[in-house]
Amino acid sequence: MSRPLSDPLFLLRKSLLALAALLSLSFAHAADEMGGDRFVVEVTGNGRAVIFIPGLTSSPDVFAAAQEKIYVEAHLITPAGFDGVPAPAPLTPFIDSLAADIVRYLNDEDISDAAIVGHSMGGLTALLVAAKSDRVSAVMVIDSVPFLPRLFQPSITPEQVDASRAVLATQMAALSDEAYLDLARQGLPRQAMKPEDQSRIMEDVTRADINAAKAAFIELMSTDYTPQLSSIDASVTVTVLVPFDPMTGFSRDLLLARYEEQYTFLEQVELHIVENARHFIMLDQPAVFHEELEQFLNKNGKGE
Repeated sequence: MSRPLSDPLFLLRKSLLALAALLSLSFAHAADEMGGDRFVVEVTGNGRAVIFIPGLTSSPDVFAAAQEKIYVEAHLITPAGFDGVPAPAPLTPFIDSLAADIVRYLNDEDISDAAIVGHSMGGLTALLVAAKSDRVSAVMVIDSVPFLPRLFQPSITPEQVDASRAVLATQMAALSDEAYLDLARQGLPRQAMKPEDQSRIMEDVTRADINAAKAAFIELMSTDYTPQLSSIDASVTVTVLVPFDPMTGFSRDLLLARYEEQYTFLEQVELHIVENARHFIMLDQPAVFHEELEQFLNKNGKGE
């Protein structure tokens, strides 16, 4: 029997499982250029600049199948602390510092009119970059929102999650590496449908710095980023991909409404439901994701 989307105890457990496993598929990867203290970057191809930002404990190789089929200059970001890259110092603030370093990278490389594609934590980071820089014209967000706790518990307030930050930090500090990895394993079915994708996702998390993952997790679970994102220029177009799996028991309309509520502050935003997909849309529905990516880039003048 499915649980209602508003069941607080059910949602708390599910959100913890999901957030602890916001991971990504990883293949062999060698970053050949330092982007700053908070990430490394590999640049491939020619054309308009497109920045790819993966999610928590992720590698940009999660985008590989789609990225290799498009004709752009791809800037593949690996956040420090993930995919074998040493963790940044200090660890916190993790997400804001990552966004600020990407802004500096755009400035240093004189990249303008950039499109950014971000998954999960990477989607939030992409929005923060757009809020901090006038060098971004379009953002694709893959299954992410500005205020993550409200996605699971609509009545929660920023003040409530702010007050919970210290408690959450204490809980995360007490969580052993083995317990963290076990929690990630429990969350794998919510990340991707196929067992082989789940296994490769789990391989990826074992290469991450767990303290870095915990730092990012705490920020995601205890921060409302909406006020920071309100400065995104009205000219920036945003596309949000929302996965829908009917097996969850949640209605399509209710799910879409939850995401729409989080993006009312944007002038130009489109939300697209991707059917029969879980958190890793690009793994569960690679053909659909490639089509969405091409449409996004073509619409914003970045396609072939």
